[in-house]
Amino acid sequence: MKKSSRSRSRRLPPWLVPAGLVLFVGLLLAVRPNDLTPRVHQAESIVTALLKAEGVRSSKDLLSESTEWRQAGRARWNFLEQRYRVSASFPWDFFRKELDRDLKKQRLMLVKFQRQTSPALRLQYDVGAPGLPQHTVLMRLILEPRAAAPIPPVSAPAFPKGKGKIAIVLDDWGYTMRQVPAVNSIEQPLTVSVLPSLPYSTQVAAAARAHGHQVMLHMPMEAMDPNEPREADTLLTGMNRREILDRLNRSLLTVPGAAGVNNHQGSKATSDSVLMEIVLQEVKRRNLFFMDSVTGHSVGPVLARRMGVRFARRDVFLDNTAAPAAIRKQLAELARLASKNGKAIAIGHDRPATIQVLQEALPALEQAGYTLVPLSDLTENSS
Repeated sequence: MKKSSRSRSRRLPPWLVPAGLVLFVGLLLAVRPNDLTPRVHQAESIVTALLKAEGVRSSKDLLSESTEWRQAGRARWNFLEQRYRVSASFPWDFFRKELDRDLKKQRLMLVKFQRQTSPALRLQYDVGAPGLPQHTVLMRLILEPRAAAPIPPVSAPAFPKGKGKIAIVLDDWGYTMRQVPAVNSIEQPLTVSVLPSLPYSTQVAAAARAHGHQVMLHMPMEAMDPNEPREADTLLTGMNRREILDRLNRSLLTVPGAAGVNNHQGSKATSDSVLMEIVLQEVKRRNLFFMDSVTGHSVGPVLARRMGVRFARRDVFLDNTAAPAAIRKQLAELARLASKNGKAIAIGHDRPATIQVLQEALPALEQAGYTLVPLSDLTENSS
């Protein structure tokens, strides 16, 4: 007689559990929202850099900023709207072209542009990304021009009679060509210091040299403030020799014909003997000079004297305050120092007000007895 057999429990195939887990995870990923917020941050960085190039700063020109979470299908993002006040002379067409170009480099796009003229001028730029619906606006930028405030014409300033050589360095070139015709209308020698690896670094350097101005590399160097925005190829403390030289040499390639180097920012880097010795060795090897912009404590002058590197040191900042009256006051201080010491060096910037004041003031400085020279004429350790 056969024993009654119980139905045996079937075992699950060993592959079924991991396959189920994979399927479950896949389903979770399929329904998980696609967070586009990092793309918003990319767009904001591009906008901030372009506005900065035109002298627009969030610290003083940002009128309002708002964010809100939005969703379209599986896409989710923290929408950002920023509203800035800009000058009446803001280069609208140039800015739009540059924005469109830089967005495309990061696989973003300008999906909508609106110009409102009534009751007041207002321009709106909506940023999205390829592959998303047109209504998926990741960021909105609104620009509103302030009322025009032209620099009032003034009679040429008068300087006390004196003697001495004066070199004027203009920093921060390379973002745009807009001020090149104005600076090239100045017949007196200037030294144009160009930031590396910017859209117009090479063109600005060539145009300035063709006019007879001296050209210098405005080398980005580390600031004490870690939150300070950094340019491309900034020299940082702690870098090894190869890294420092690679960045310095790559930067020099974008500013052809540079006669020397000065630091952009650099309050931390110029206080670091290791970094500065490497920089100065390369400067000497290339038969260039180094100018210390004096943005903080610096070991540059001491090292340069010891190493036999041609160097110079800034005496006056012309346009920490951008008002024409303040710039003229700094020029008077520059003349006083030149008369007292036989020479003086000033740093200004690629700004319309600065260049207009120089157009008025430099002939008056010459008439008062001062001699305008390229910066290389005032370097120490010159052979």
